[in-house]
Amino acid sequence: MIIKYLLTPTNTKILIFLIDNNASNYTHINKKLDVTFSAVVKSINKLRELKLTELEHTGRITKVNLTSKGVMIANHLKEIYEAIK
Repeated sequence: MIIKYLLTPTNTKILIFLIDNNASNYTHINKKLDVTFSAVVKSINKLRELKLTELEHTGRITKVNLTSKGVMIANHLKEIYEAIK
């Protein structure tokens, strides 16, 4: 069941983006990945449920960070992506 949510194109793009760019906010992810804002929010919420991302609030800015588990999985996904590229 977890694989079903983890391997969606948007979730995979977000995880790889965060491993390459460290913390980022929703709008930056939305613009860089060319994914709708609502899709980014939905995906990040699902990744938070899986304990792969966490939010960091600084004033009005909310940054999305990978957890240690998220870093491990994102690195594996990136390796797979680069191997089949």
